[in-house]
Amino acid sequence: MYKYKDQKEMRMAINGRMISLIAGVMTGTTALFTTVRYAMSAFQIASQAAGGNQDLLAQMEEVGASIGYMRVLGVAMILAAIVEVFAAIMSVRLCNRLDKASVLMKTAIALLVVEVIVQLIGLKAGVFMLNNLIMPCCLLWSSWQLKKLFKIYPDRKFAVEPNVRNKKKKEEPAQKKSIAERAKLQAKEEISVEEENTEENMEQ
Repeated sequence: MYKYKDQKEMRMAINGRMISLIAGVMTGTTALFTTVRYAMSAFQIASQAAGGNQDLLAQMEEVGASIGYMRVLGVAMILAAIVEVFAAIMSVRLCNRLDKASVLMKTAIALLVVEVIVQLIGLKAGVFMLNNLIMPCCLLWSSWQLKKLFKIYPDRKFAVEPNVRNKKKKEEPAQKKSIAERAKLQAKEEISVEEENTEENMEQ
C-alpha cells in the first residue's frame, strides 16, 4: 500500500478506485440490460405503429409522439448504449490510474452529456432512467478525487499499489555436461568417499 500524508488522502485513493470500478461495472450492465432493451422497444413500437396497430397509434397520439420520434429515440438509445459500454471499459481499466484521471474525468463528462440528451429526448415518451444519470455522476466524482491526488503526487502512477505476485524466476536450464566431465565428477566423488572410509579405519 502506498503511503499517504493522512487518512483523508488514503480514503480518497481507495474510494476513487472502488467507485470508479463499481460505476464502470454498473454502467456496462445498464447499457446491455436497460438501454438496449428500451431501444429495441422503441423500434418495435415504431414498427407496429407503422403496421397499423391502432392501439399504439392512439397511445402515441395521447403523448404527442410520432413513428419518426420513436425511431429517433431508438437510435439515440443505441448510441447511448455504445457510449456507455465505452465508458464502462475505460472506467474498469483506468480505475486505479492516477496518471489517467483526467482521461477518466473527460469520459465521465461525455457520458453525462449523452445521458442528459437521451433523457430529454425520451421525456415525451415517458422514458426516464435514473440509474443512467447516477452512474456518470459517481464516475465524475471519483475521477475528480483521483485527479486531485495526482496533482499532489504527480510522480505516482497508481492510486492503490497493485498486488504484485512474487514470480519465481525461471531457472536457466543447466548445460548438459559431456561424458568426460561426468566421469571426472563421479571419480572425484568416489575418491572423496574412499578418503572418508580410510580416515574412519585409521581412527578405529
